[in-house]
Amino acid sequence: MTTLPYYHVDAFADRPFTGNQAAVMPLTSWLDDSILQAIGEENNFAETAFYVPDNSGDADYELRWFTPTLEIALCGHATLASGHIILSQDPDQQQVTFRTRTAGVLTVVRDGEGYALDLPAYPPAPSAMPEIVALIGGSPVETQFHEGRYNVLRYENAEDVLALKPDMKALAARGNEQLICTAPGKD
Repeated sequence: MTTLPYYHVDAFADRPFTGNQAAVMPLTSWLDDSILQAIGEENNFAETAFYVPDNSGDADYELRWFTPTLEIALCGHATLASGHIILSQDPDQQQVTFRTRTAGVLTVVRDGEGYALDLPAYPPAPSAMPEIVALIGGSPVETQFHEGRYNVLRYENAEDVLALKPDMKALAARGNEQLICTAPGKD
């Protein structure tokens, strides 16, 4: 049996059991996609990040992200978690770069006691989405869509988002749509 390294990282957190969790698995070479997907399913986190050394010269590593059901195009918190694993192994290393298949080269740099991550911008455009709103719930003040990327539902305040009771079964039946529900916070 092959043993693979595994890290559980709480991104955007200042203590354990908070933040946004991700599994990070460094590899020496890519496994078959079906195995990566099976590991993502077994881990059952929002994302499992896999990285291998990059031989192209464009970056330090290649990086991919898998949910329990599919490979996704971009994941900020799992990229940050991957950068943390690499940078925590060498306190003198100041940055790490990742070549991705869909989001270009991403860079994680030390920033004080934390890290900074440069992500591409995919600006959405206003779009009516009554079916999605009905399945998510609440009354968003704005809905936007980016072709092939994601849907954004912006609510008046954080309490509105916290009160949502989405119909997860019906949303899952729609396929692999990325949905973001957001609102201004109090701080």
